[in-house]
Amino acid sequence: DVQIYNDQGYTALIRAAYRGYDEICDLLLHHGSQVDERMAGRITGQKGKRGPSTEECALMVAASQGHFTTVRTLIAWGATIDIQDHAGQTPLYRASQEGRVASVLSLLQAGASTTICTRQGVPAVARAAQENMAAILHIFFSHSCSPDLVSIIISIISYHIYIYTVQWITFPLLSAYFFIFCQGVFTIRYLKHIYMLHICDVTPM
Repeated sequence: DVQIYNDQGYTALIRAAYRGYDEICDLLLHHGSQVDERMAGRITGQKGKRGPSTEECALMVAASQGHFTTVRTLIAWGATIDIQDHAGQTPLYRASQEGRVASVLSLLQAGASTTICTRQGVPAVARAAQENMAAILHIFFSHSCSPDLVSIIISIISYHIYIYTVQWITFPLLSAYFFIFCQGVFTIRYLKHIYMLHICDVTPM
């Protein structure tokens, strides 16, 4: 059975996609693997019960690892381009935060949405900016239409309010102040990248 899960919650297809084994993915799909099959939870404890799943699929892991040929193989087999995991992250979001240029291009060419946000309200372009991925930002700004700067700023603010709230509950007051300072520095950094792309001669295709 090609759909059997291992102890870590992976199917053979998800493992092959993680490694970038295109021919293996193609073979597994030909013999009945489900292209959008989700990862199961890991087996924990002696009773063999599985924990909660992250709901990852083959396309997500291939995109995040930068295996763009595997991304194309999975798309050719009908993978859902904008599929989301438990956190609301899409394959495009995963590829963007890891700086996987070829994967981002492959997904955009296949029609991936640039406007879908995570459950924290963060779109892929804002995540790329946060991670200092200038090459990814150039791709977004040159592909079909330029992302809306106001929406990006709003999503960034929403993200940091969420993170700040979590940190405030988890850490003492002093740690919270330090966290706010660090987040402010990161925010200025990636807003600078967005601003520079806007004032440079980067026009939509």
